[in-house]
Amino acid sequence: MKGGKTLITDCAGILSRWTEHFHSVLSHATTFDPSVLSELPTWDTNYELMLPPDRNKVQRTTSQMPSGKAPGSDGLPPELFKSGCPDIIDKLVALYQSICSSGSVEFKDALIAHIFKRKGDRSVCGDHHRISLLSIPGKILARVILNRLTQHISENNILPKSQCSFWSGRSIMDMIFTARQLQEKCHEQLQAVHLVNSRRGCGVCMTYPGKRRLLCIRP
Repeated sequence: MKGGKTLITDCAGILSRWTEHFHSVLSHATTFDPSVLSELPTWDTNYELMLPPDRNKVQRTTSQMPSGKAPGSDGLPPELFKSGCPDIIDKLVALYQSICSSGSVEFKDALIAHIFKRKGDRSVCGDHHRISLLSIPGKILARVILNRLTQHISENNILPKSQCSFWSGRSIMDMIFTARQLQEKCHEQLQAVHLVNSRRGCGVCMTYPGKRRLLCIRP
């Protein structure tokens, strides 16, 4: 349905309406402020991060992929790669090495699917969830890069421990619980407590007689 008034019934018109809808919801001007890049610390270049992944890394990463996920436009499910077939692993290694040497990524396209929200009108595009189905080989390569970056960040103490969402075994819920506990304790002791939120991060500011203390929750 277009404009909430006209019901489209022909296939070409339906595809055109979906294209128009997804373009309107997915194509937005960026709100990123490039000035924040000047505030980031500089680190020495680690050229090992640029090396192509070896066979052991690819095989281990493939086993980490969740099962039962929908494939991308190529139709290859994750179970095919998790079977551990040596020929498939060798093909992936050769593909990733080719990508690293050429600098050309072949997994840019996504298959966009829509799922009805179970409420509203099926003929209205806005009453559908939208998901992007990505190629499983592309997801495996992304996980290889993520594992490599996570190890590098952990070994060099680049990311503070307060960034719980990015550390294994920790959660932002831990920090929310901590902030809640501080709020309750300050209320019991009749002390002022304020939530500080800025571009640099957020935190809890506790006011004591004659001084203040800022507890960083998530920088």
